[in-house]
Amino acid sequence: MKIKCFVTGATGFVGSYVVKSLAAAGHEVVAFSRSDDGRWLDWILTDEERALVTRQKGDMLDAGQMRRAIVDNGCEYVANIAGRMNRDSRRDPRGSLQLNIHAFQELLEICREEKVRKVVWASSSVVYGTKSDRAARYGAEMADCALTEKTPYCPGSLYSYTKEFLEGLSRYYREYHGLDTVALRVNLCYGPFISSSYTPFFSSLIDKPALGTGGPVPYGDSVMDWQYVGDMGDIFREVLLAPKNDTPTYQTRGELRPVSDAVRIVESLIPGVHLTPEPGEIDTPWRFDCSLLEKEIGYYPATGLEEGLRKSINTVRGLHGLPEV
Repeated sequence: MKIKCFVTGATGFVGSYVVKSLAAAGHEVVAFSRSDDGRWLDWILTDEERALVTRQKGDMLDAGQMRRAIVDNGCEYVANIAGRMNRDSRRDPRGSLQLNIHAFQELLEICREEKVRKVVWASSSVVYGTKSDRAARYGAEMADCALTEKTPYCPGSLYSYTKEFLEGLSRYYREYHGLDTVALRVNLCYGPFISSSYTPFFSSLIDKPALGTGGPVPYGDSVMDWQYVGDMGDIFREVLLAPKNDTPTYQTRGELRPVSDAVRIVESLIPGVHLTPEPGEIDTPWRFDCSLLEKEIGYYPATGLEEGLRKSINTVRGLHGLPEV
């Protein structure tokens, strides 16, 4: 089955890889984005994939634009990746709520009225909160427990509160209006050219070493979930194509590995680059249990840390005219 999918946030980091995954499998994509900056798409799409992608500039705050883009292009599937994350939510709370909540509700209403077959959207593992907050609210045993779709929420930021609310809103449209909506709890994906609060961390392991520069690596004591962004794109595609079931939310995961492993891998890929892990941990619970996704969708992480770091580094090197490692 080939589909035509409307993708919001399509020129962003995760959104670009959702577009690529769909196009690589032969599906048509309407790539909707407020930004003219399509560098991620330009970097990662092949000519064959690009031919299946229609770029359309638009603003999710304009419901009419969204409706026309969906209806005029005959899209029966929607992937919503757009949203303001932690850093932008702190800087502009009002704008964050307008985009993350109001615009998403408008999108769900459009999808209900236009009889869209399926909406898959990006929630986030931030709904679980930090280990410190979980310990304070639920006790030490819940600070770093296995995290499933039924694990209690523990939001502590505006961004995480909006994601908790949106999961409820999504379930409402599913239960009361019959709209097939599925939330994917996206983790801290890695790949080339990340733009987020964790840019310094990932840049120290990917972008800088790719160009021959070593140096300090933050959070050197952390053991974390490494989810390659290309795998996240594939998860969206697989859930979009899956038959409707009774599950409104799926947790996702990558590979649980210490930062020291990533340092060792990068140094082995690029001889002469020396990285120095700095003390410190990310106060995030990482033990994601994705047995439901694996059982119902049949998806398992496809890209190990070694391969994911190699792909990411080679993307950066290729754009600078350097040979692959």
